[in-house]
Amino acid sequence: MKKFSPQIYLATACGAALALLGVVAFFNAFTDNHGLVFNLNRRPLARAFDPSEIRVLKRNLIYRRYDYETAVFGTSRALYGFDCSHPFWGTQNAINAAMPGITFQEMGEAICHFITHQRPKKILITLDYGSFTPSKDPFHYDFQTHPAKHLGQAANDLFITFLSVDTLTQSLVSLCSKQRLYDLHAALDNQTVLARTLKQGDLHKSFQKAEVRCAEFWGKSEPQMIDSNLVRRIILEAKKRDVELFWLFNPFHHHLVSFFKKRDGLQAMLDWRREMAELLLESGERRVFAWDGCKPVSLSIDELIQEARGGLPLFFEMSHFSQRLGNRMLDQLASGNHTTRDSPEQMLLIQKDNLSLHLQTLAELWGAL
Repeated sequence: MKKFSPQIYLATACGAALALLGVVAFFNAFTDNHGLVFNLNRRPLARAFDPSEIRVLKRNLIYRRYDYETAVFGTSRALYGFDCSHPFWGTQNAINAAMPGITFQEMGEAICHFITHQRPKKILITLDYGSFTPSKDPFHYDFQTHPAKHLGQAANDLFITFLSVDTLTQSLVSLCSKQRLYDLHAALDNQTVLARTLKQGDLHKSFQKAEVRCAEFWGKSEPQMIDSNLVRRIILEAKKRDVELFWLFNPFHHHLVSFFKKRDGLQAMLDWRREMAELLLESGERRVFAWDGCKPVSLSIDELIQEARGGLPLFFEMSHFSQRLGNRMLDQLASGNHTTRDSPEQMLLIQKDNLSLHLQTLAELWGAL
């Protein structure tokens, strides 16, 4: 029997491994659920719930030319909560471009790129306290230049797209099953999110786990740095192309408000709100909204469970609201009936002459928590 040297065994094993990786990459490219390979201008589908993968896919959609007419940008709160089929958008050619864990710096660059390379008519920009910090993503994405110039990001994207286990699973599902996949242009499917939430236990358990995650991710106090030049650049690019901008301070459940209040102090939260609102108003923006006093944010966990009546709750946990609450906010934006004073029933249109009263109301509301 002929004996093979260790070198031949090693070369054969490496060759087999490379061949297997090549087959997997080719198979994933062939099914192309992410829409990264063939520019067929179709709606890419996926089963992604992993934050890093969602960021890759959303970045690709923003970079590619789909000629979107409307979009919503924000963190995972917007990704969970805003339905792109709502009448507020006025079109079916809309994208939920929100990304988990995104900072405002990265989001602002993405918005500028989106405005200049797509054909938007309307954009909803959601603002979250806690996201105005330097990016924690080691593959921070710069939309001002071609992604090929960012080899670290490109390599990360290529690995997730062609070689990750999750992508291979999606490819097999799309090829062999009639299972409905996730539309990457849309918000996260809330029924799937609810099923995953209940699999961990009830809402009590979900709120507890969210508090632990928040402590791990946001446990260290960081100053909220507002890049005024970036904000003005977004506004300038929008005005050049007649894009309507809607700015919305996302409402936080009182559990999350208490978390940030304990971490940073009430005054830091109020100072951030004042600085951001004043910057937008002084830049000529007239569509700046908040609804911090809406009733759902103050409901206890038991009240949220009772109100849901076995269906979709208004909050999945303290950090993410569902599309039931998101649709209420879009209803308010679409109606045009806004109040100039904080109200549980109506969304507030922030103006120069009511900003001080708004901040005073927040101080009283949040100070009592």
